[in-house]
Amino acid sequence: MREDRLLIADEFFLIAHNDSRGKAKLHPAATGLGLAAAFSVS
Repeated sequence: MREDRLLIADEFFLIAHNDSRGKAKLHPAATGLGLAAAFSVS
């Protein structure tokens, strides 16, 4: 894998959180399930 590519879990984390404040955009359960799914794929 190339070094300049993010893992799918990293991309999901960045999408699910506000860029400036870091606050979650999604419900905590949805964020947890999404991250768990992303890690299982990785």
